[in-house]
Amino acid sequence: MKEWEISNQDIESTEKLLLPEGAHFSEDARNVIRCWHSTDVAACPGSGKTTVLLAKLKLLADRMPFANSAGICVLSHTNVAVDEIRKRLSGYADKLISYPNYIGTIQSFVDKFVTMPYLRNIIGRNVQAVDDVTYAQHMLDRMQKNKKYNVNQLIETAIEQLQYSYTPYSGFKVGAALLAKNGTVYTGCNIENAAYTPTNCAERTAFFKAVSEGVKEFDVICIVGGKDGILTEYAPPCGVCRQVMMEFCDPEECEIILATDVEHYDIYTLKELLPLGFGPGNLKEK
Repeated sequence: MKEWEISNQDIESTEKLLLPEGAHFSEDARNVIRCWHSTDVAACPGSGKTTVLLAKLKLLADRMPFANSAGICVLSHTNVAVDEIRKRLSGYADKLISYPNYIGTIQSFVDKFVTMPYLRNIIGRNVQAVDDVTYAQHMLDRMQKNKKYNVNQLIETAIEQLQYSYTPYSGFKVGAALLAKNGTVYTGCNIENAAYTPTNCAERTAFFKAVSEGVKEFDVICIVGGKDGILTEYAPPCGVCRQVMMEFCDPEECEIILATDVEHYDIYTLKELLPLGFGPGNLKEK
């Protein structure tokens, strides 16, 4: 797009439209309005970023049409922001709301100019809309199938172990489901002891069960836990359990699922939960 000088008079004309009577743009705001190269504007909510954008759009609209039928694309993350921009542009920059210009969310832009043309070409039909929720679930299901394991199944298995948890002292029940590289799932629960120190965590119960059967390579472990077995927040592994994981797992590849149910979970690598961990590799002769 051809550059042209934006004068103080131009900016003052937008101030009369967009700002309260007697108010003016700051010098920083004026510099943004005059800017003709890529710029990041960082400011807190309510600082006037949208108003500065509207001023720039108004001045661009005054100079339309552009050469080669070029237009202006304004993208936002939310429909709320899009609606505000459209509403405030109406009346003095209506041309920006119609072709060849576009104002919308990033998602709507991708749907209109990428997804729907692609689908029309693939299925040979005139696709009018994309159900983003259904599509997102479809992609999630495909990702699950491509994984080495089923996240939901591991979470449900870990939750089942809560019934076996022996916690007469703390009442804090923990269950774990450990997937070995051979495809076997080893389960564990926490087992408390009156002397306290012999208490064993659910994670170590699962690991020791597997190792006792000769299995020493693992992909992922799921951990759930809560007071009286009620799952309201994540139950991350203690430091001792993380150190046991470090003994048998690749910290960059082994994954740890923390969950409250099949719809609420996060996946971490062991390295994320135990940065700069000490393991067998540290004892090898260099």
